[in-house]
Amino acid sequence: MRAQIRTATSLAAAALLLAGIGFGTLLGPAGTFGSKLAGLEREVDEMRQTAALSLLRQPSSSERILGVSYSEQISAPGAPTIEALLRALDTDSSVNVRLAAVDALYLFANDPGVKDGLIASLGRQTTPVVQVALIDLLIEIRERRAVEALKSLIGDERNHPEVRKKAEAGVKSLTS
Repeated sequence: MRAQIRTATSLAAAALLLAGIGFGTLLGPAGTFGSKLAGLEREVDEMRQTAALSLLRQPSSSERILGVSYSEQISAPGAPTIEALLRALDTDSSVNVRLAAVDALYLFANDPGVKDGLIASLGRQTTPVVQVALIDLLIEIRERRAVEALKSLIGDERNHPEVRKKAEAGVKSLTS
């Protein structure tokens, strides 16, 4: 009985060894699998960027929101994607698309160009809900360079009182 157990154990060990050799052969030399996977990830990112850019140019706001959503899935967006998101934030006719763009740009806020674009956009926005979303984002990322833009919002009587109040809180938060 013990001989049968030893034989079965030996056969199982041999099978595992052969399976390991087989998988190793399929995967190729060390590092090849990792480089193939990295290449595949880059290709998927490029496809997402292409899809996002295409969707952001569509006439339907729901398609443009889908384009913003695709951009959020990109690990390292290129300049055209960032520019398209900033353009959507500044010029899209749909408030929902502009709000979605604010959310997407939060993911890329470490990019200096994104920070500059967010600050510049704050002065161009006239919709209170978008202004507040931008103020919240700039406070969240602790962008002290936004203080002057916030002060401009405070001083503009045309802005909604809640926007001016939020801008005041932003100035206090960023200067303390």
